[in-house]
Amino acid sequence: MTSYAKQYTINKIYFPLEESEKFIKNCDKYFNSLPIVYKTSTFEYEDITYYNIQLDFKTGKLPQESFNNIMDNFNKHHKKEIISKSFYKYKKKDEDLRLCYKYTE
Repeated sequence: MTSYAKQYTINKIYFPLEESEKFIKNCDKYFNSLPIVYKTSTFEYEDITYYNIQLDFKTGKLPQESFNNIMDNFNKHHKKEIISKSFYKYKKKDEDLRLCYKYTE
């Protein structure tokens, strides 16, 4: 008997939000305009609201440099909404990659 367990995949950037409604109103358009973004959303985990950017799976996994560029460009153009720390997670079958971005002035 063969097991057909689903292979879930993850390709996302996420970070905590302090004022989720304000952030979405002011910044959601920026992330949704990126060609690699599939959709954006928020989620709650341990009483913290996170902004979740689901990436298009056709792009494959991001290298650290590309992840940093996305976040640096955002911070450069959205000075009032600086993201000090964000995370990238990619998981497909046995591949599991986690990266961290930290804002530096």
